[in-house]
Amino acid sequence: MYTTYENLKGLRWSSESENAMAVDNSIFDNLERGISLENVDGAVLRGNRVVDNAVSQLYVLQSHCAPEENCFSNGADGQLVADFTPFGLQDRYPNLADYQKAKGEDMHSRSGECGPLPPKVDVHALHAAALAYPAPPAKAQTAGVRGWLDWVLRR
Repeated sequence: MYTTYENLKGLRWSSESENAMAVDNSIFDNLERGISLENVDGAVLRGNRVVDNAVSQLYVLQSHCAPEENCFSNGADGQLVADFTPFGLQDRYPNLADYQKAKGEDMHSRSGECGPLPPKVDVHALHAAALAYPAPPAKAQTAGVRGWLDWVLRR
């Protein structure tokens, strides 16, 4: 279970990947797509909350997948629930009902309110705080076996 946000694509598989699994993830506020499957053979998508990703919640390009029991929520006009382009504008679905009817997939999924999303972590503040840590103490020099040999051999 992962939380992804503010990336170009939330979760992405491509380049002839096989047997991808996206289960019980929170995927939201990404700059382009929520889940992106690009030339993937076999992906299982179950129980994901895919919310307010700028272009589409789900992108499928020349891929085979089994999506089910997901929750999709568009956050703005113009966002798509599912996008199967570049094969034509008829493969772009702004709502779950149209996608289900056309593709016969995600039949037990829902749209609308997907429940509370996890809080976002301010990674820039976290990075700045990590840089402010004092340097770790230097390791104590130990003689070890080499030091013992030097002592025995009086070097």
